[in-house]
Amino acid sequence: MAKKNGFTLVELIVVLAIMAAISAIAVPNFANIAEKSKLKTDIQSAKIIDSAKDLYESESNDPLGNTAEDIINNLYAKNYLKQKISPQTKEASWSLKDGIIKIKINTGIESINKNYLSLSEDEKYYVETTTNANTND
Repeated sequence: MAKKNGFTLVELIVVLAIMAAISAIAVPNFANIAEKSKLKTDIQSAKIIDSAKDLYESESNDPLGNTAEDIINNLYAKNYLKQKISPQTKEASWSLKDGIIKIKINTGIESINKNYLSLSEDEKYYVETTTNANTND
């Protein structure tokens, strides 16, 4: 009887099928991690901006501005922020709603999944808009 060297074709096909099944499960879970982490960074940035705004308002009666961008630029100019903060999430912008700086996200971006973020404590810093929404900042 001849000694068996290497793998048979069937064994190789089984291994490839197992690898394909694992990839089919894993790839969708990891595909949008970068965009989700950028959104979490933006939510934290909104908290920092809001804290800087509160600190400024407790020390001064001068208005900061009427738009989110004006407030951020003025906080930077007055040294309440170390740098100008821009949203990291694609197709996102800062919004001023109810006196709070929020991250406004276009819900047409499939990689943003509100349930994934578990926004219970961060919800006040997050605004969902639709692809065609026209909101005034």
